[in-house]
Amino acid sequence: MLCLQETKKEMVDRTVCQALWGDSKVKWAANPAVNSAGGTNLKMKIPSKVAHFVWRLVRDRLSTRANLRRRNVQLDDYHCPFCSSHEEEASHIFFGCQRI
Repeated sequence: MLCLQETKKEMVDRTVCQALWGDSKVKWAANPAVNSAGGTNLKMKIPSKVAHFVWRLVRDRLSTRANLRRRNVQLDDYHCPFCSSHEEEASHIFFGCQRI
């Protein structure tokens, strides 16, 4: 099950879900939030490793070359390994690279 805050829902919509794990029958369940921030928690039944990956993707916590650069990790090249025209970021790899 994947829980997202309402503020993150627009980042992970049905199209993204289908692209990540190929299920066209994704169901959103809205439940009132129990925290002080308010909003709505969205829940989906998916494997925990997929939920963890999506959480890291939405939070920009994947070990992309751009994130490694921000953490002062020295690499020979920070560009996308597929197209070499953009810096390797999660948004480019998953949604913008024309060579994937």
